[in-house]
Amino acid sequence: MGVALARTIKQMFLFNKSSGIKYLAKRAVEFLTRYAIRYHVPPRENKGPLFTFDDGPLPSTLGILDILDEYKEKAVFFLVAENVQKYPQIAAEIARRGHSIGSHGFRHINMKKLSLSEFSRQIKESFDIVEKTCKIKTRYFRPPFGQISLIQAIWLLMRGTIVFFWSCGVSQSGEIDFINPGIEKNKKLYLNKNPLIVLLHDYMQPDIIRAGLKKLK
Repeated sequence: MGVALARTIKQMFLFNKSSGIKYLAKRAVEFLTRYAIRYHVPPRENKGPLFTFDDGPLPSTLGILDILDEYKEKAVFFLVAENVQKYPQIAAEIARRGHSIGSHGFRHINMKKLSLSEFSRQIKESFDIVEKTCKIKTRYFRPPFGQISLIQAIWLLMRGTIVFFWSCGVSQSGEIDFINPGIEKNKKLYLNKNPLIVLLHDYMQPDIIRAGLKKLK
């Protein structure tokens, strides 16, 4: 952990110093939780960016699956349980094509505002629906809007859940939005050491998704 943390501090000063403290704090959380809370793909687990999709399944998800097949990429889909109930065949198709699946909650709300009892009830229900429909077992969870309280995060970790956030996102204009803006200037150097978790959404237009894939591959 000492070597990895030292490398992170060094990288912080290589990039944008104005966002360095926030960036370092996120990386420290990763190391301290052994990547049970993730902003970046752990070293050696994935050689390139990890593409993730939120808010599905939706009818547009099928087109995304075709694009991923075209680019020979596997992604993680964080599914909203309500949408799984509406489109069970699409949810099952995601798993059939070999992609990973996680929960994005029972419905797309800010879960940070829920009591722990209501939060835990919704989490358990969402995992049950996703797993039964897709016929898979998953430990992955991404909170809607990236919002959870400390006590909710602790409950998730005690349950053995891996909580995914993201390193960067793709905007509706196809631009890459990094946690640390300075990474863009040193992207190749950075990606060799720290594969990114890339946030996309199932409702995005195909050309936007293609633009994001091309810029980060």
